[in-house]
Amino acid sequence: MFPDRVGRMILDGVVSSEDYNTGQGNGSLRDSEKAMSSFYTFCILSGPELCPLTTFNSSAKDVERRVQSIIQSLYHNPLPISSIHGPDILSYSDVKMSLFSAIYQPILAFPTIAILLEAIESGGGPIIDDSIAAARPTRVYTCPVNGTKSRVEKDFSDVATVSILCSDSHDLTSITIRDFEEYLDLLVDISPTGGGIWASLRMKCASWKIKAVYKRGDEFGGNTSYPILFLSNTADPVTPLKSGRFMSKKFPGSSLLIQDSAGVSSQSLLLLLLHRLIPQMSPNKLWKP
Repeated sequence: MFPDRVGRMILDGVVSSEDYNTGQGNGSLRDSEKAMSSFYTFCILSGPELCPLTTFNSSAKDVERRVQSIIQSLYHNPLPISSIHGPDILSYSDVKMSLFSAIYQPILAFPTIAILLEAIESGGGPIIDDSIAAARPTRVYTCPVNGTKSRVEKDFSDVATVSILCSDSHDLTSITIRDFEEYLDLLVDISPTGGGIWASLRMKCASWKIKAVYKRGDEFGGNTSYPILFLSNTADPVTPLKSGRFMSKKFPGSSLLIQDSAGVSSQSLLLLLLHRLIPQMSPNKLWKP
């Protein structure tokens, strides 16, 4: 909005203005499956000791087939959970959300996801109970004990995110059910891992009727006082490399630094570097990327 006032700036995890203007559109997930594929590769490289989903003679494709089989097993048969917080279930959607969240920070999350998936395959385990307990405040089908709230319950709301995104985007309130079905199918085709989850953003915007008093136009870009440095990863699940290239072209003199790694923004690699410099930062052994 004020390019002449821009000082030295780094923009990391770059969102395309075209996607943002359409409630995060359909371009955000372009590299999502690259990030998911890294799970299978990292599992093989780390070996059975750190990734229980592989064996010494498995291939990345073997791990992928095993993972997808575990996920699919919950589609019609959620895993029943009995804990001190009350009865619950682990559903297909729960696991899909966990996977999609994990590819944001693969270095930290992948080891836990592997243990979770192996526990599902085995029919249960402490990690499943802990995961459900932590997620209870966000779940609509959680049953409290004797009508009381769980001690882990806390306030959770995405109203701020939705109000900003949906107010800034084009008006999406005229979307029909058929329109949304087509959009959902498109996203799932682009990213089986996160398409269904990402589509919920547009569903929320379809019912968000409040609009901002002032809205920035569709055009972003301009001559800044100092060149901007954009950062993008090659396997970023929601801010793909293409978005970095697209936005860099809109700001004359800017540069794009490409990091060959998986995860959202450069922090994904920074966490790995910090762990190796200060191993005691993480109590868990990390996989080998």
